[in-house]
Amino acid sequence: MADVTLPSLGESVTEGIIIQWFKKVGDAVGRDEALCEVSTDKVDSELPSPFAGVLTEILVEEGDTVTVGQRLAVIGDGDGAPAPTTATPDATAEPAPSATAPPAGTPVAPPPSTSAAGASGAITSPFARQVLERAGVDPRGVAGTGPGGRVTRGDAEFAALGGAPSEGSGPALSAPMVGGPVGFVAVEAHYDAVERALGSSVAKAAVADGVPLDPFVFAVRAAVEALAEFPELNAAFDGAELVEHADRNIGVGVELDRGLAVPVVQAAQDLALRGLARRLTEVADRARAQQLSVDDLMNGTFTVMRSPSADVIFSIPVIVEPQVAILSVDSVVRRPVVVVSEDGGESVAIRSIGVVGLSFDARAIDASRAAGFLARIATLLSTQDWLAQL
Repeated sequence: MADVTLPSLGESVTEGIIIQWFKKVGDAVGRDEALCEVSTDKVDSELPSPFAGVLTEILVEEGDTVTVGQRLAVIGDGDGAPAPTTATPDATAEPAPSATAPPAGTPVAPPPSTSAAGASGAITSPFARQVLERAGVDPRGVAGTGPGGRVTRGDAEFAALGGAPSEGSGPALSAPMVGGPVGFVAVEAHYDAVERALGSSVAKAAVADGVPLDPFVFAVRAAVEALAEFPELNAAFDGAELVEHADRNIGVGVELDRGLAVPVVQAAQDLALRGLARRLTEVADRARAQQLSVDDLMNGTFTVMRSPSADVIFSIPVIVEPQVAILSVDSVVRRPVVVVSEDGGESVAIRSIGVVGLSFDARAIDASRAAGFLARIATLLSTQDWLAQL
């Protein structure tokens, strides 16, 4: 017999909801075969079986909230008969002989689980419950748009901002939910060197070969390089201690109908520009197709958010705990700017400009240092030989 437990589904994720069991007691299960669907505040994902055998016990029900490390099911080696189920017995079946002790493999009562269903019967995700509690919103008055009427993160945030008022509603959320005081700085970056590279025959050939290139990819590449000079941003707090990470594992914020997913590009510092472009697109596409694996959400050390709209001048993203910073990369637009020549003369020229912003945990870095990080990204974007990197 082997226990199936809820694995860690990403940093800061401590619990999930069992949405659906794909197997029933007595079914044969292959190693890595989908066993159940788990919903967290970050993503819905299928949990693969870590073992091959026969599913002999299911210890939690659909709709139950479970914590990381909690036993979900038991898988046997398949040599003996599967454990009895809790289904209604066949009236034609002969009763089992009495015994002084239950046979091995007989299911025991599962440990108590916290149901995610409110009084209305709607299931809420862990993050959604937290949002509603902080905003003082009664979950019974929130309409769920997720599968089976589940209240998603997006539903909860909409309700917290007054989209679905209910009795006892309190103030909307006004601050990111992170461990320390949060600051924000932003700078303008010139993308002319990037635009020239994108307009080259080399870039066009790369796109034709299936390499997805756009200004966002170049900004992420610049951020990965800049993090080497600002390691305190590629870090997380362990209690009061700031722990800097060796690898730069870049989370990519992907807006979904049900909320935000943050799949991770592992060891981004080891990827060339084309490889980074492919990986960024792959994880974003899998997030939108609800095909993320557990590994896709693990070990992020720094997150980058794309502009939510071409009309947005700049955005202030919320830090993904336990990380200490998140970068926003907003739209690139062509507009007139004042250009100062070496002799001090001024002229007006049309330039490609975009804003990059940083939300940061002030315990890890101050505003001056954060601004230095953004200035380094802006310098790389405007002076890097991007054509050579293609």
